[in-house]
Amino acid sequence: MVSFEIDNIKKGNIKVYEQLFKHYYKSLVLFSFRYVKNRKIAEDVVHDVFVNIWENREKLDFTGNFKSYLFIAVRHLSLKKSVTQNKFEQIDVEVILSKSNAPDDVLIKKEFEKAISLAISKLPEKRREIFCMHRFDHLTYSEIALALNISIKTVETQMGRAIKFLRERLTFLLK
Repeated sequence: MVSFEIDNIKKGNIKVYEQLFKHYYKSLVLFSFRYVKNRKIAEDVVHDVFVNIWENREKLDFTGNFKSYLFIAVRHLSLKKSVTQNKFEQIDVEVILSKSNAPDDVLIKKEFEKAISLAISKLPEKRREIFCMHRFDHLTYSEIALALNISIKTVETQMGRAIKFLRERLTFLLK
């Protein structure tokens, strides 16, 4: 990565940014996967790193190797997600998702569903639509961008913000 490309990103050149994303995406997802052991989470990690770069592009100051920066950022966020993921795994998901009609199980399941639905409903309308298309309809970022006639970058940004918002709203479930 040459400083010319960094300068273009700092100036808001989306094409250079997208080239950077396309160039490193697959290798960064594979790298993240080593830590989180989940393809979807690895993709989210990489998207979050790139969203952060774009949102803070004016402040970019890379005197070192940009590729190294990307891998360090992905490793850091992957480790953080891995810890969060482990906390989720400690919750007895089988009880939450079981078909049991035991009063406690039904209550727990309803409370989780209610908390998650409420948090999703608090997202701004367009962000909620993008989030639901990706998470529930299983559309790719490209498919969402095409369907809504917006850029892939906009989808990435909105997904990053949605995930951050939901993570903040649902942290109590981890405790």
